[in-house]
Amino acid sequence: MPDPAPRTSRSAWRERPPDTSPGTGSELRLRHRLRAALQRRLGLHDRFGLGLPETVIDSVEDYVRRAADGSFVVPIRDAYAFVADCGRIDSPIVRRRFETACRVELPPFQLACLKNVRLYSRGTYLLSAGRRAVFLESARSPEKLRKDVARDALRRRPLRRLEGRHFLGFDRWGYNYYYHWMVETLSRHLALERAPEDARILLPRRTLPYMLRSLECFGGVDPARFLVCDEEDWELEECWFPTKPYGWLVPSPREAREVARRILARSRGRGIGARKLYVSRARCSTRRLSNEDSVREYLEKRGFVTFFPEAHPLDVQIATFREAREIVASFGSAMANLMFCEPGAEVVILYDESYFDASNHVLGACFGHRMHGVAHRPSAPLSLAALAEGLDSIS
Repeated sequence: MPDPAPRTSRSAWRERPPDTSPGTGSELRLRHRLRAALQRRLGLHDRFGLGLPETVIDSVEDYVRRAADGSFVVPIRDAYAFVADCGRIDSPIVRRRFETACRVELPPFQLACLKNVRLYSRGTYLLSAGRRAVFLESARSPEKLRKDVARDALRRRPLRRLEGRHFLGFDRWGYNYYYHWMVETLSRHLALERAPEDARILLPRRTLPYMLRSLECFGGVDPARFLVCDEEDWELEECWFPTKPYGWLVPSPREAREVARRILARSRGRGIGARKLYVSRARCSTRRLSNEDSVREYLEKRGFVTFFPEAHPLDVQIATFREAREIVASFGSAMANLMFCEPGAEVVILYDESYFDASNHVLGACFGHRMHGVAHRPSAPLSLAALAEGLDSIS
């Protein structure tokens, strides 16, 4: 029987955790109006005829609920302006909820410990004790847990067992994407200060150079404690892991700022020296602009320097973003580097209207940047006139 995870009483929190219930009558009315406003403005329908794509609904509703519940810290008026711009929403009730929402700092990660747990790592990482998923993102994977439990029953050889203490600080997203690693996973490693000093730090089997370098810059982590999860499945004698009482994609601003402070203190790279930066996705496999060459040529005429972040090591990316005061970029992982900009940067996000996610904007707002957006329709070229209008407004 696994040891129960340590619990923190709600009275010790400065604010209750977000409500995950279906919602009150007023909350449900808000959600219905939000859906109607989005549907009317965007005219998007999914293939099942259920209205808007669920990713759009979930993303907008998530940020609305966080603001309305007072469970997330963000300049609320700025966040509403971005949501209104992205979704072309003109809904007084949404605006009112954003403008009147409480703003509080959330408690730090809580540290939990379980014994004799299993770590499944086929494609995604899943921590379980018996038939119960216990790691943060595991709650989203009940079907995967059932399959792994069934596979266990048919296993002919025992799991590899690791004796001693271990610290698991990444989830199913954090090992696969730059943004999730830098924004979410590193903030979880703040909990290392409260974990046993002899705990081995588990790393994903696809550990990339920026992951190791970020942990080096993070400080206080002895590389001798790293242990790469190169097996498919493990059994851990003792596993410590951080849990958080709020959503994902953006951590508590307090924790994000602490991560940025630590990394900036130890990063030693030199930037490209650009005050105006265009972060291009031309070499990426997704979310490329169909008229990339025209956009790049136009921005370079306005004094912007084109930057391909994936072509540079972490230290160069950090230094480059730290130097920039005006940034134009498509929505994407490189926007995690907004953590390293000096406060007050002007940031223009270029986004596809069919792929709505406000996380880049909210992260920038947490660090005091002024966030703007210019939209284009799926597979359609970005309007240079709209881009010019957006840039003129911040000049």
